[in-house]
Amino acid sequence: METVRKGLNVAGTELMALRAAPPAQDYTGPVLFEARAAAPMLAQVLGPAVNGARPPISFSPAMEQMLSGLGGKSDWASRLGARVLPAGASVVDDPGARDFGGTPLIGGYTVDNEGVRAQKVTLVENGNLKGELMSRRPGPNSDQSNGHGRAAFLNDAKPTMSNLFFSSAETLSAADMKKKFLDTCRAEKLAYCLVVREMDNPALSLLHQEDFSELLASYGGGAGTGDRLPLVVYRVYPETGREELIRGSRIIGLNSRALRNLAGIGNDSFVFNYMQSQNTGFVGTALGAFGSAQLGGLPASVVAPSLLFEELEVRGARGEAKRLPLLPPPPLSPAK
Repeated sequence: METVRKGLNVAGTELMALRAAPPAQDYTGPVLFEARAAAPMLAQVLGPAVNGARPPISFSPAMEQMLSGLGGKSDWASRLGARVLPAGASVVDDPGARDFGGTPLIGGYTVDNEGVRAQKVTLVENGNLKGELMSRRPGPNSDQSNGHGRAAFLNDAKPTMSNLFFSSAETLSAADMKKKFLDTCRAEKLAYCLVVREMDNPALSLLHQEDFSELLASYGGGAGTGDRLPLVVYRVYPETGREELIRGSRIIGLNSRALRNLAGIGNDSFVFNYMQSQNTGFVGTALGAFGSAQLGGLPASVVAPSLLFEELEVRGARGEAKRLPLLPPPPLSPAK
């Protein structure tokens, strides 16, 4: 209960600060993802990349384009043995793990939904792709399951992450990561650089868009092509160290290929427990990495440290801001 209360207090404080924060401006340069933001970002980016199933067959060019835009095709397909992450980085999916550093992991199971015993799978070792998650349905790189065929209520079983661990043999302390980040910013003579401390839920953000033009823009921009929605972003001024909260930013081009040349990996791993969506249209895509209890989903966990990108493109707010409701909300207490 105390943990929930602290989390609500932090969320409330950040929400009130966001209301008064200045809008984000277009930016290209170093971006530091603190561990709290790096874990959900990796859940979204690596979800489709480690899925070894064959992508759905589409006979319509428009549907094919939409599928690619949503991240329905793995960037790592047919790349077994190739370098996909920095040297020393490893990714392991372990359904048998129960906790990490005393924090419970919720993605574990003993037997998958196709009756195959769960297996620990090394996906990336020393930066090289070694395997993919498989169900009983054969994929382009494997003809047998490794115990990752999972299904939410009334859904078909598909290769799905359980407890995913991102680690590296070469890590930096939090202080060294911050120093390297600021040094890179000064070397590029930038007035400020960006730190991401919280990521938004892309599936829910898309579902809650009422403007059809925004919906099409989200599909067109595509989570698969690397559009990400950071929720809590700070400008950090390297000369003084001052931090300033901003709102309305959108990261462009952050996909699995961008992970290949990370500038730094921390040693401060964070446990991110969440529900993966198996809602129709999202399964196997970057948006499918997130869901809600309303949509139904599968429990999963990602354990990851802070990550430093040498260069990312961030766009500021576009278009007219949404107007406030004309009428006040109804009272929460019964009328006297």
